[in-house]
Amino acid sequence: MSAPKPWTEHETQILNSMPNKTEREIQKFLPGRSINSILQRRLRTTSNTELADKIAFWKSCNLTADEITWKRRKFLEKNGVYGSAPCAGGVA
Repeated sequence: MSAPKPWTEHETQILNSMPNKTEREIQKFLPGRSINSILQRRLRTTSNTELADKIAFWKSCNLTADEITWKRRKFLEKNGVYGSAPCAGGVA
């Protein structure tokens, strides 16, 4: 099985411009993407936004870089990006 093709900036813009549309409706504009791929990309985009907000908050709390790195890894594990979570995918 081949690796999934990376998302282009244009595809990401299309996805982000339709937050209230269903995956099937979005697929009409992204015919080369499966519904599962759209769902995964949406989840990852949401997680990245949440993570960015959390990192900004942690920095405002004057945490050290090591503490922020640890918290970031725990957040990613919880969301299934790193290996110790039960539904882990690949490393981000």
